[in-house]
Amino acid sequence: MSIKNQKHRNLSVSRTLGSSRPWVVIGKQLTVVLFFAFLIIGGSLVNAAPPTHLKEIDKQDSNGKVSVSNGVVTVVVTAGGGNPTFYWYANNNNNSYSFSNNNNNLVNKVQYKGIVEYLDYGQKIYQRKYEADLQQQINNMTKQLKPINDSDVESNATVFGTIQVNRVKSTQQLFNYVVVTRGQQIGVNITNSTGVIGELRGEVIVKGLVKKSSDSFYIVANMVAQMSGLEKEYGKMHPAFFEFNQGQWNFTGFEPIKSGDKTIGYQFSFILQKIRNPHFNNLEDQIEIRSRIYNSTVMEGNLTVTSASVKSDVIIKSWRWNLNSVLANVIGLDPSKDKLALWLDISTFNAKLDDVLADKSHSILSEVKSDHESINAKHAGADEGEDEKELKVSGREGKLTFVTDNTTLGGYFNFTSSAYTYQKNNPAVNQTVPVTASYLSNRNSLRLFLVYPYFGNKTLEHDPTLGVETQDVSTTPQYKVNVASASAALIVPTQSTTSKTSTSSATSISTTTSSVTTSSSLSSTKSETTSATSTSAQTSTTQQPAAIDYMTIVSVVGLVAAVAVLGIFAMRRRGPKV
Repeated sequence: MSIKNQKHRNLSVSRTLGSSRPWVVIGKQLTVVLFFAFLIIGGSLVNAAPPTHLKEIDKQDSNGKVSVSNGVVTVVVTAGGGNPTFYWYANNNNNSYSFSNNNNNLVNKVQYKGIVEYLDYGQKIYQRKYEADLQQQINNMTKQLKPINDSDVESNATVFGTIQVNRVKSTQQLFNYVVVTRGQQIGVNITNSTGVIGELRGEVIVKGLVKKSSDSFYIVANMVAQMSGLEKEYGKMHPAFFEFNQGQWNFTGFEPIKSGDKTIGYQFSFILQKIRNPHFNNLEDQIEIRSRIYNSTVMEGNLTVTSASVKSDVIIKSWRWNLNSVLANVIGLDPSKDKLALWLDISTFNAKLDDVLADKSHSILSEVKSDHESINAKHAGADEGEDEKELKVSGREGKLTFVTDNTTLGGYFNFTSSAYTYQKNNPAVNQTVPVTASYLSNRNSLRLFLVYPYFGNKTLEHDPTLGVETQDVSTTPQYKVNVASASAALIVPTQSTTSKTSTSSATSISTTTSSVTTSSSLSSTKSETTSATSTSAQTSTTQQPAAIDYMTIVSVVGLVAAVAVLGIFAMRRRGPKV
């Protein structure tokens, strides 16, 4: 065959192969293109899904502690009946949430110590010298009473002294008794309308309107109280300070908070039971500290709760106020001056977790920063008998950040500047009341007192939050929990709206929501309709929306189609050289 014919034959074969099997080549190349496109796009979609790796250890160790972790923060709590205590630290590659962790951690600790009832004389904050010890108040009052003089006529006054029958006939028509006090005799006119506590003998306190006739002062009494009778009334009252270790705190365990079949968090509670001080028997099942931890940022009411924090509800369902008593009436104290101070101790450790839990390490907390000041936590103010100082709070929330000598990236403790009060049977109708605070340094720890105003026979709820400082958590909520209506909603992710994300937090959200119904035990600061023993945080939901929204799916399909068209077009443009 000639060279020309052989060349022509090869050209013919080449044209035949190019014209009879073009889609085989295109198909192979297109398959490769689509394979890698799906790998890239699929990987991005998987990363966009909400995290589901909330970890839990629901068992008691030898120290009576249990823990829960969401990969961002680990929380260890007491479970043996003692004071409610929270230990928490940030997770990283060098530590674990198990009790067998042998690495040093920056561990934060908050322990709930008790509740102090105190009197507000205008100082607005708790100071222990104003505790509501009414016996001491009466003793102070009797020492401070001054003799009656002309300036007191036609005004109300209080006198203290020894009472006896008036035997002077010239004045018997004006007053029938006489009180001898500090060398002065003051007449006392007791009528059928006079309130009498105890008997009309011995030491008494007399209250009433001052009169004068000739040279004699006398009081038209509206109340006469025998001191021995007041001592009996005092025996009916409770001490000013209720220490939480006087009762047993029932730990409910970690109850899952679910959206559909997916666990998005855990709830756990401490409930006061088995009180050993008879003066406080009425508080059984009346105080609860309920907390929640989530694996992504959520909204609870108007508060944002990140996955680096634990949200708590302090619930005081009732309180028997000392100023609602005969003694308080004798002294003339206004019940609205009666307040409660919740005492918490805050500390930080740089030690092995098991050493911290076993109280084998010492706090290294050197400084606590608030929005307005820096507090020297090393100072021994409590040991030196100093007065508690005001912790200034501005805005909706006060924040305390823990600082050590080595780092400023530690834990924090927040609390809202208001609480809610409501009647037990009508939690939907609530009232906002202000919350103030005071503090006292105590040798590398801080005593914090959260102050609640008088709320009568209502229930009070307050919202503290603890957590860790981190830059790797999204502040954009993925779920919305409506604590007032005992319902929640899942916020469907669409596109990235924040640059601060991590594997432990969701990447993006929109305001699109779907209805999610929860059990009544999830209700907290604005709703308390269940009994103290009903603490399950189990939630039920409607069908959970897909984690990828419609626009994302359209974008993916469009991108794949575009890649396919471009691949086909490129293959068809390629042809044999003639």
